[in-house]
Amino acid sequence: MRFVGRRRGSSVTSVTDLAKFLTCPYLFLREKVVGKRKTAAMKRGLELHRERYLLHREGAAEMDIEEAVEASWRGKVIGVEVWIDDGEVGGFVDRVEVEEGRARVVEYKSTPRSASWKTSKLQALIYGAILRRYVDYVVVEVRTFEEELFFRRQIDGAVLEAYEKGKEAFRRSIDTGVFPPLPGPHCRYCPLRKSCPLFKSSSLLFMGVSEVAGDGRVQL
Repeated sequence: MRFVGRRRGSSVTSVTDLAKFLTCPYLFLREKVVGKRKTAAMKRGLELHRERYLLHREGAAEMDIEEAVEASWRGKVIGVEVWIDDGEVGGFVDRVEVEEGRARVVEYKSTPRSASWKTSKLQALIYGAILRRYVDYVVVEVRTFEEELFFRRQIDGAVLEAYEKGKEAFRRSIDTGVFPPLPGPHCRYCPLRKSCPLFKSSSLLFMGVSEVAGDGRVQL
């Protein structure tokens, strides 16, 4: 069965924003203040998402994720652009498949380069962590639109714990105004790499390696 989620607005933090923050808080801040330039690749990615959504919705049922999970006990359900949230963070999942309490989440990217980015993996992990509220077994993937697989992981306790730490770090940065840069492989593609005070501040790692200090900074 194919389904599409009921499209709705929400005041929660977007999955994309949280993933960008966890990739590099400083870059997240600059993009929010200055804005982000849309590239040709980004525009093409949006077009591909739209094309898939329009094709998928033909003949698809409209239901929330809770209804889809219930229906999955009667057969496999597949959704595109499905809204999920946990009351704090939310967004539209590119593709979710659910069958008998087991789910697969796919985050699609338009190029191999974007599919390999840390932010893309974080997006998939965050969606998976949210979806664990509804099903007990979740696997997340990052693929190109040509179905080339770049990342796959089951959502386990370590990911859920790291997700909660990530949300806490985000709240602390918002409250304190501290957005430290994070050195890493992603820096080679960063538009701020020439001006960023990269090695003069604490860093943030999503997968449970770092700890949140009392002053809102994140330290290894």
